[in-house]
Amino acid sequence: MINENFSIVEMDESMNSNRIFQILLDQIPKHVIYDQTTQKLFVCFERMGKGSMIKVIDPHTKKSVKDVFLKDKETVTCVTIWNLKSTKRYICVGTKGYRDSNGIWGGRVLVYSLKLKSDKINYSLNQPGGYEFPHSVTAIKSYGPYLLVASGRTLNQLKIDESARTIVLGATIKLRSHTHSISTVEKYIFLGCIEDSICIYKAAFHEKKFIPITCDDIPHEIVDCIAFKQTLHSHIIFSLNTYQCINGYRFDDQKSILIQHLTFNLQEICLKFSMANLSTDIISSIENPIELNDFDFHLDWDIKLPKKFIYCISNQGTLYKLTKLSSFIYTILIFIQDLLELHPNTKPLLGGTLKSFRSTPYQQYQNMIDGLFIKQFCKLNESDRKSIMIHFNDWWVHVFQIKYRNSVLVGGEALLIKKDVVLATDVDVIIQRLES
Repeated sequence: MINENFSIVEMDESMNSNRIFQILLDQIPKHVIYDQTTQKLFVCFERMGKGSMIKVIDPHTKKSVKDVFLKDKETVTCVTIWNLKSTKRYICVGTKGYRDSNGIWGGRVLVYSLKLKSDKINYSLNQPGGYEFPHSVTAIKSYGPYLLVASGRTLNQLKIDESARTIVLGATIKLRSHTHSISTVEKYIFLGCIEDSICIYKAAFHEKKFIPITCDDIPHEIVDCIAFKQTLHSHIIFSLNTYQCINGYRFDDQKSILIQHLTFNLQEICLKFSMANLSTDIISSIENPIELNDFDFHLDWDIKLPKKFIYCISNQGTLYKLTKLSSFIYTILIFIQDLLELHPNTKPLLGGTLKSFRSTPYQQYQNMIDGLFIKQFCKLNESDRKSIMIHFNDWWVHVFQIKYRNSVLVGGEALLIKKDVVLATDVDVIIQRLES
């Protein structure tokens, strides 16, 4: 979405090319979500001096099939798909700037049902329900038959009362700060907050309450977060903050411990995580819990591409891709990265270091590979590559092979550990496979 253009990129693997379609709108789009059921785009944008407008767009015809106008000064803040069951879903919108009949300002959750009419041509967009809050709605998240809503300094559970056919409030809890993002894995709810960074709650809806578990010790203003289950009792959480950093956390649900183990300064603000494989899918925000194994993979010379990657998009238009590495590949690349930092043709300018560049005054760079920096290896001349690999192989024989000799390795990893000397072309393959 750029200015008043909404662009759709269609991937064509057979032709090895992409086609870009543009849809011209009257205003700048603010939010978009793709409805798999109807294969339509739900696009929200603000009208200058008026309330938001919602357009339902057919990406194939590039035409709007339905328009909805909100009340004056009421604007959309978030949008999600509420998956009640496999055959039933609603499109939900959170708003701010809503003024009720008593003149009190607040926010709403609006629930829409988009269906194909009996003529099989036109669509109907109905609003079967909604719920009003005394404060702006800042985040919403589908959670099975429930909808989680952050409004003001509260976290709320909405559900459908089948007998009255209305949306009612269930559990609610007061928070210490406003929330920008909600992610869920099984019974755990992960909040990206303005003052408390990552906060973790446990859903106990049979008792009509949220149970506080733990939160980050260091306050950051989180703009988005995403969580995955790693093992039976371990979870991984990624967050984006206003310090231009990606942070990674490990959460042990047995000990209720949250530990930050990953930091990387992007040097620009990213506002949203998305998950997709760009070779096959449209980028779409995560709406359902996804196992960490969905993007875990081992790296061999016939690399098995992950099902999905994590992407984050900056406000300057940069697209970053994150992928998980095995400890074996990470150890190789981190040493190559260290050697590149010392080499006269690739070291940072003016005596700087990669660590200082990828850190902030509040957080130190740790446990990530700078893909943009390490790609330089593939572009060096043969002499420079050879000098780097001489240093690498001195370390390889004395440290690396001993460390991984008894490890369970697969594919190309197992083949590589048997080599007495690692070639520059081996490193090329690793970098190129990851880049693809």
